[in-house]
Amino acid sequence: MMADNVSCIPKWHSRSTMPYETMHFDSHVWEYDFKNPMKPVGDDFEDFLKHTGIHVLTFCGDCGIEENFEVYLLNDHKYTAMFGVKWDKFCKANNFKIGQKIRFKFNMF
Repeated sequence: MMADNVSCIPKWHSRSTMPYETMHFDSHVWEYDFKNPMKPVGDDFEDFLKHTGIHVLTFCGDCGIEENFEVYLLNDHKYTAMFGVKWDKFCKANNFKIGQKIRFKFNMF
């Protein structure tokens, strides 16, 4: 099966990880994601977004649907990072399921 053989996975695919070339963050899809246009992120992913100063993220699901999301840093007590708007529609368009793990991958060149 192609997905099991890492050497067959194209570099752009979320399951392709190259040491020192890619960075990834895994998250789960919850019922909240289908009801809210914004996705809060936490922990290492949040720190990464704050440190790199990324303002726009382009996501592409396995079915090829691509969407741009702005990154928002909320001026609350934690300086929370979120992205959106239309996250809920993106989840539905990509047929995500509650409890499914999704990966956010970045190429570091």
